[in-house]
Parts: sequence; structure tokens; C-alpha cells
Amino acid sequence: MKVRDILRPGALLLCLICVASAGAQELPAFGFGDGADDVPALAPAALPLALRLSGQAEAAVTVYADEVDRFNKALSYNAGQLFSGSLTFDAVSDHAEASIVLAIDPAADQAVSIDEGFVRSYFGKLNLEAGLRTLTWGRVDSEGPLDVLNPLDYSDLSVTDQMARKIARPVVKASWPLASFTRLEAVFLPGFEANRLALDGRWAQAGLADLSAQLQTGASAAIEATLAAMVAGGLLNPAGSPEQVAAFYATQESLANSVGTSLAAIGESGAAVFFPDTERLAYAQYGLRLTTTAGSHDLGFQYFYGNRRNPAVSVDQASLFHAQINPLDPESSTIAFNPSAISLSYDRYHQVGIDWATVLAGFNLRSELALNLTDDLSGDDPKVANPAVLWALGFDRSLPANLSLNMQGSGSVRLMHDKLGSAPLDAEADSSRTESRLISRLSRAFFRDELELSFTWIWGVEDADWYALPELRWSRADTEIGLRAGFFGGSRLGALGQYRDNTWVSAHMSYFF
Repeated sequence: MKVRDILRPGALLLCLICVASAGAQELPAFGFGDGADDVPALAPAALPLALRLSGQAEAAVTVYADEVDRFNKALSYNAGQLFSGSLTFDAVSDHAEASIVLAIDPAADQAVSIDEGFVRSYFGKLNLEAGLRTLTWGRVDSEGPLDVLNPLDYSDLSVTDQMARKIARPVVKASWPLASFTRLEAVFLPGFEANRLALDGRWAQAGLADLSAQLQTGASAAIEATLAAMVAGGLLNPAGSPEQVAAFYATQESLANSVGTSLAAIGESGAAVFFPDTERLAYAQYGLRLTTTAGSHDLGFQYFYGNRRNPAVSVDQASLFHAQINPLDPESSTIAFNPSAISLSYDRYHQVGIDWATVLAGFNLRSELALNLTDDLSGDDPKVANPAVLWALGFDRSLPANLSLNMQGSGSVRLMHDKLGSAPLDAEADSSRTESRLISRLSRAFFRDELELSFTWIWGVEDADWYALPELRWSRADTEIGLRAGFFGGSRLGALGQYRDNTWVSAHMSYFF
């Protein structure tokens, strides 16, 4: 890293801290994510300019069991930088407000980066804002089908907080209060970013991480098939004279070299070379959301048009490799990889959805229901995902002995499942009609709520796999100390079970200011 690249974020931090320190007044911080629903419907009363600095400093370390499973490996373990944090700069006046959130991580490629930042202006009842935002739509606690605006970072599954996983995106948002407790929101996203998946390392998803190896295996099979065809056609004879045997092996080497050359780029980048460029207006997304209250019921209705955040991968094996056989000079025959035989896309879809929340018999109930309509309305396009119905239902409730229980189920039902084709041509082949996941969290507070012990269990129903997360957290005033662990189990073919070897333990100490 060049010296000026280090000095620039430092100078920016120094200037912002000096400006924030010079503010004569301080207002309460306003939040992001779930707090976005609390944005005032009208512009605040006339206020002088107010500045506020807040943030978090944290010392944390995460250790994986396979890194310290032997004494000599434990002695060579590198704990890393330990420190990370964030700084939030808020500015508020009588007609506008702005916020910048800086993420600080010495271990990252950029030690200081902009995590979120936006400007909001008031024009009568119209609130207009734009910038890098993490917004929350829907009612359920995590991964609801209506929470479609921000992609999620799955490159490290030891990060389990929903808001921490969200990736801020450029957004233009407008909101209008239509009546008491009724609001209409409109959003426009000028580009698209998919869920962030690890393509290599311990958190790599099996299908994407193995693509290079799968192509190499396919190339070997293509070479064998081509040689067999040439032998059957009388062009080669591996059991003939020394000259014929030499010609056979020379042809085999020529085929291997040619296919190796055409696969060279894949060997370097793996699946990444097939991902389309989505930071374009061609991938623009937009949506409308209406929220209201009817008695004790909170309701939401929304429409969204955008892209599915997980890729659809289709492979046409029949055209994956092309053999060019030269009957006059068999040794010059070649095999070339055909990249167009692999389709990796983020399907466009329309979503209509509704959410509902209420309190019933001591249960805080939340639910969401959505219909996702892709372009494959007949269900027989192998490169496009079928339409689907998505759902989520959850509740939380206080129990005796100072226990608290939170449970949520979510999933999807694929429509026209019987029209799916075979793998690997059909992007959804070999998958079940339904995908369901149950999340439960049981917690208990001790010592005037300063100490909390919790256990979270995530169960993939169809995959028969799970993720267990015990946690002990002590907090007092503006400090917190915690110890967490993660254990995976169940089928290795499942979305969670594939990480059975990634058991981890994390400890942290945080200060909030």
C-alpha cells in the first residue's frame, strides 16, 4: 500500500473528528436498518445545525478448531490484528440530515472504508434520500422474503447478525405519509450486487468452489472420448507399430495441451469469470412499499422488480468441449472449451408480497408471504429459475424463569416443479420442491440483565443439517464482553452441513460511544 493511500483516510478521519468536536449541540443518534421505519413523517421543527460523533471499538479474535487441534499448530497460530471498529458522523439541520459510517479494519485491504453514507432532505411531507444505504423491508427478524433491497455477505458464516451481513448499496428513496401510521415508500437502485459468496477458502460453497476441478474432470473425459472416436475411426492405433503408438501419445498430448490452454483463465479465477457485470443500469431495480396499521395489526404491502441474489447455473455438457479432428494429421487435432455452454445469471423477477404483525395471547407474531415471478412462467426453461412462493412466520415470547424464546420458520415452494429438467443443464435440477429452515433462540438474563446466556439453533429441514450457536454475553453501561461458538452438523450435502469441519470460537470486548 502506498503512503498516500494510508494518509488519505487518516486525514479524512482527523478532519471529521475536528468538525464533530466543534459542534455546539448534540442530538440523539438516528439508526439504520430496522430504525429506518422510525424516520419522521414530517421535517423536524427548525433546528440549528447539530453534529454528532458515535461509534464502536472492538477487540475480537476468532479461532477455528482445525487450526489449533494439535499443540504445535496452536503455538503457531496467528491471532491477527484483533482490533476493528466504526465511526459514525451525523449532521442534522432543520431541512436536511446526513450520515457517514466509516468501517475500520486493519486486516482488510482498505483499513478505513465507507460502510454507509446518505443525505436526506425534507420537502414538506416528502422525504427524499440518496446514498449508500442498508434498508430493511418486512417484519420478520432475519432473512425474510420481503427484505430484498440489500444483498447479504455469506463469505464468513461466523458473522451471524443480519444487519452486520448486509451490504450497503446505492439507493434513492422517497417516502410520503398518507395518513396517521400510514406511509408509502419508493426505492430505486441503479445497479445490482448479488449475495457475496466465498469462491475459495473454508467458507466456499461446494458447487462454485469445485467448478475448476469439475471442468478439468470434464476435459479429461472429453480427451478420452475423442481418442476413442479416433481409434474407432482408424485414425489412431495405440497397439500397433512403434510409430503408431508414438502417434497415439503425441495426439493425446496435443489434445491435452489445447484444452489446457482454453481452460487457463478458469484455472486462475474459477467461477468468477462467468459472473456478469451487474453494476449497470440494465440491472436497475425498484420497488414500492405501503405500511399501515389497522387496530392492533401492523400491515405491509409491497412490489419489487429486481434480480435474484443467488446465481442460477446451467451447464450444457453436450457443447462444453468442441473437438476438431484432422483426419490427415491426427496429431494436430485439438479440443477447445466452450465458455458459452455455462450460463451463470441472476434472474430478473417481479415480487408481490404482504407482511403482518400483531400481539396475540402474549405472543409477538410476525409473518411474511411473497410471490416471486421469474421469466420462466411455463417452468420449462432450464437456464431460469421457476416462479416460487416464499413465506416466513415467527414469534417471540417471555417464559417463566426469566427465559425468552424466539422462533422463526421460513422457506419457499417452487411452482411447476415437475417440469424441471436434468442436471447440470437445468439450473434447479436435483433440488427439492420445498426449501425450509427453522431458527430458534432461547435466552436467559442474570444479575439484573447484565449477563445473558443464549443458544441459537438453525435447522435446514430438507437438507437435514444444522448450525448451533451458544453465546455468553456480559454488558454494563457502554461496554460488552462476549464469548460465542459455532458448530455445524448433519448431512455434508446440505447448505450448512458442508461446513462440518468449520467449528469456531470467538471472544470479543467492545466499547460503544
